[in-house]
Amino acid sequence: MTTEETYNFINTYLPVSTWPILIFIGAAVFALNLRMRENTERAFLKAMLVSWFISVIFTTLVIRKPTDLIKVNLMPLWSWRDLIVNHNMISLQEIILNIILFIPGGILLHFLYRVKPKFAFLTGFIFSALIETLQLITHRGFFEWDDMLHNGFGCLMGAFFAMQILKIQRKDQ
Repeated sequence: MTTEETYNFINTYLPVSTWPILIFIGAAVFALNLRMRENTERAFLKAMLVSWFISVIFTTLVIRKPTDLIKVNLMPLWSWRDLIVNHNMISLQEIILNIILFIPGGILLHFLYRVKPKFAFLTGFIFSALIETLQLITHRGFFEWDDMLHNGFGCLMGAFFAMQILKIQRKDQ
């Protein structure tokens, strides 16, 4: 099956609206299996992390139609320049969405493994670099440093938020 045929099959028989349901079911099954070995809360958090990971892969790779073009932009922070110089609100929207996309990953990493924000940034950056590389290889996106930086920053913010939540919880106890 060619890439085009795979894309058409997925989008014909499994519309985008069904994927969150399938991901949730998969996470629930994963959590139930983990529950036998770990406490329920930790199993649930791991299932949520796996769900988030699959959702990010799905939204950045699977649902995108491949093109014949190789899209690369190696200029760091070009989107910020485009926003400031050209007042391009689409760049602002993409910056914000890239950050938001990775905040849950940072939160879950900190809750599960007590990851510090700088390590969360590195984890988000590396995961994003993997996605960007796969987008480049499969012709399903735009390889750019900005996405990696914004995604890493989103993970950092998530870990920071989780740290603050845990501090507040400790004060209340």
